[in-house]
Amino acid sequence: MALELNAAELDEVRIHLAERLPPQALMRLDHKQVERVLRDAIERQQVLKKRLKGVAPGSHDLEKIVQEAVGLGELTALVNDPSVTSILVLAGARVMCEVSGTWTTPTIPKWTDESLRRVAQALTLRGGGHLDPGQPYFDGVFMSDDGAPIRVNISSLGDDGEQPFTIAIRRVRSKEALFTLRALVEKGSLSPEMAVFLHSVANAPVGTLVIGPVGTGKSTILQALELEMPRVPIAVVDDRTEYMPVNAASFIQRTPPPPPMTSLDRPHADLSMVLWLTLRQHARILIVTEVRGAETASML
Repeated sequence: MALELNAAELDEVRIHLAERLPPQALMRLDHKQVERVLRDAIERQQVLKKRLKGVAPGSHDLEKIVQEAVGLGELTALVNDPSVTSILVLAGARVMCEVSGTWTTPTIPKWTDESLRRVAQALTLRGGGHLDPGQPYFDGVFMSDDGAPIRVNISSLGDDGEQPFTIAIRRVRSKEALFTLRALVEKGSLSPEMAVFLHSVANAPVGTLVIGPVGTGKSTILQALELEMPRVPIAVVDDRTEYMPVNAASFIQRTPPPPPMTSLDRPHADLSMVLWLTLRQHARILIVTEVRGAETASML
C-alpha cells in the first residue's frame, strides 16, 4: 500500500529540510542532497516517527515524500517551460499563464485547492521562507530546472486564515535575452530621446528613480543601463536576488537573507541596513533594485 502523508506530516518534513539544508540546495532543488538528508533523518528517527514502518530508505515512498514536500506537482511543466513568462494560480482550481504576451487558461488534471496549498508550501520552502497563520504571505525567488530565476509571490489573507492561497509566478529574463538601449528603441519600447538621456545617466551616474507596476520593464531598463556603464565596481543591493547583474564578476551584490523558517523572531538585516553596509565598500555605482513599504522612508 502506497504511503500517504497528511498536511502536518509534510510540514514536519519541510521544517526538517529547512533546518538542515543550505538555502541553495532548496532554491535549486538538489534532489540528491534533499533525499540524502531525508533518508538520514528517517534512519535516525528524527522525522515521521509514527510512520517509520511505512517508509523504507531508498524506496519509491521516499521519492514520493520529497516530491510532495518540495515538488511543484501539477505546475512543474508550466514553471519549467521557458515560453511561459507568468503564471497566476487562484482558488477554485483556476490557473492562468502568459505565453508571448497572451494569457491562456490551461487545463490541469486533478488540480484542487488542496493541490494549491501543497504547492504554495513547497514554493515557500524553496524560496527560503515560511507560511503559517501568523505569516500568511511570501515573496521570494527559486530556480527552475533549467536554472532560470523564478519570482514567486504567495498570499492567503482571509480573516479566518482559511482562504486558499493565491500564487503569482514570474520567470526572470535570462542574461542571454537582455535588451540594449538600441534594441529597446528598435522595438518601440523607448523613444530615441529617452535612450540618449539614459545613456548619459549610465556614463555620468546621477540619482535616477525607475518607477512602474509589475511587469512594466523596470529590471529591463536597469540591465540596459548596466550594458552602457563603464567597467567599474557596481554594487547591486537586491532584497530577493531577482535582479540579475549583466556581469556577475564585475558587480557586488548584497541580498539580505529572509527570516529563518524556524526562527522568525530572530533579527535579520533589512534592505536599508544592507545599503548602509554597501556604501562602505568601494563601489563607483550603486543600484538599489526595489524598495517597498517602511524601508522607503528609512532609506530616504
